[in-house]
Amino acid sequence: MRRTRGKRFSTDEFMRYLWIHLRSDLCSNLGIDGRTSFFHREHDALRGRNVRLYRELGDSTTMTNENCSPYEFKAIYQLANLFKRYCFADDLFTDQERKENTNAKFIGLQARLATYYDRRMPLGVLNLLQEARGLVREVLGKYSEEEHLVYCQFGVKATIGCPASQAYIDEKLCRRPITGSKEHLQWFTNYCAGDKLLASVIKLNKTGPTHTKCLLNVTVPKSYKIDRGITPNTLVGTLYTSGLGKLIELRLREIGLDIRKLQQAHGRYAERFSRTRTHATADLSNASNMYVSSLLNRLLPREWYNAVKRGVIRDVEVDGKTYRCESIMTMGIGFTFPLQTLLF
Repeated sequence: MRRTRGKRFSTDEFMRYLWIHLRSDLCSNLGIDGRTSFFHREHDALRGRNVRLYRELGDSTTMTNENCSPYEFKAIYQLANLFKRYCFADDLFTDQERKENTNAKFIGLQARLATYYDRRMPLGVLNLLQEARGLVREVLGKYSEEEHLVYCQFGVKATIGCPASQAYIDEKLCRRPITGSKEHLQWFTNYCAGDKLLASVIKLNKTGPTHTKCLLNVTVPKSYKIDRGITPNTLVGTLYTSGLGKLIELRLREIGLDIRKLQQAHGRYAERFSRTRTHATADLSNASNMYVSSLLNRLLPREWYNAVKRGVIRDVEVDGKTYRCESIMTMGIGFTFPLQTLLF
């Protein structure tokens, strides 16, 4: 239930009627009898306000005919996925269940990644990693701490000790704790020595530096089945990792891979190859979380590996328990996206 200008209205009812009317329009445009056409079971479930039955009927895209026209496929796919990211009040999974599913998946992945596997790595894989390391070294060049410092900046999102609703720069620097790992805080002291304005602002903070031993794994909405897990970084950690991420982005641009334009380029590739069917895309599950310390050590030049490791806090709190996180590039760390773009 939502409120606007003193009036109450139900977003669930709005979304339910949106689906029903969209289906009616699509049936009309496609010349299909709405009483016997696609999604008739889902239609009856939503008209009867039975959301759980609607979900349990499964993925309706399996009902599409592979010989249908592009417009028909687009229409049916749109309708089938309209509620993928919307959660009803009486949905198949409650907020707590989605959170539990997310945390269980994260903990299970970390347990699997903790299994030591390098000892018997096939020779072919070792040779491949060695070749990849050479390519990565060629792209990154020599790590420069001075250049790294130029690109550092505070983020606009939540950090440890400062929620997203209060994530303003004056709030973070003057009224919230200056959070960071031991390595973060040591680095920050040297960083402030070269920035007199920042140092003077930090002096106004009565809370002072706060040693953070572990990050907090939190969940944000993703779909009606499961949430997305993220680990907000420390305040100093965001400053450090943002600079490292931008430095890697710069190195990628120098070889023609501009992250700011890659999404549009990939869209053009997808459109072209949807016609020729000579290429396909691969969507990897837990893509960023799959990079563990031992793999990064094999792929990155030593000075870059040490720089990445310095920005990471390995312990993560999930539901009140602390776990050793095997993943190095979790969501919420500034260098995650550019670094995994380079390594892929």
